Amino acid sequence: MAREFDVKKETSISVKDIMTEDVITLPKDATIHQAAKMMANSQIGCLIVGDGTEIDGIITERDLVTKVLAEKLDPDETTLEQVMTKKVIHIHGDMEVTAASELMTAKNFRRLPVVNSKRELIGVVTEKDLLRIEPKLVDILRKMLRLRAKAKSKDSIEDFYIHRKLDQLKKGWRKRGPA
Repeated sequence: MAREFDVKKETSISVKDIMTEDVITLPKDATIHQAAKMMANSQIGCLIVGDGTEIDGIITERDLVTKVLAEKLDPDETTLEQVMTKKVIHIHGDMEVTAASELMTAKNFRRLPVVNSKRELIGVVTEKDLLRIEPKLVDILRKMLRLRAKAKSKDSIEDFYIHRKLDQLKKGWRKRGPA
């Protein structure tokens, strides 16, 4: 009996495969000055506010400009809790990269915290992470096209299933775009 080829499983990339795992966090009572210094030293655009596993908020470069500098707040006296974004949208590590990319585009986010099944922080996915995998997505497409060509040249049941799954994936990409 022929085995059915699962194109989606064989060609998908999950967020946990591309995310940045070493997330820098600070407690909510840390000052803006401490956060800005940490971000500059680590060359990052955001910090997660919390204890390392739980997310209390997020602070971004934009927050520093619009909520601190523009309002002339004292960075040595202002705490992260005062200016952080408190309602943080996060994603699960098993989410497919294409879905994460669509969410980031729809919400105009450049970064998203990533959590595990216990809702503990395990990473952050950024626009740069997504751009870094673009060549891998092109390779996946090439492999899919080779499989399709191979499936068209044979009459076996197994090749029929490969061909059918590739058609389904192609129709899905037409509806929502590749990433």
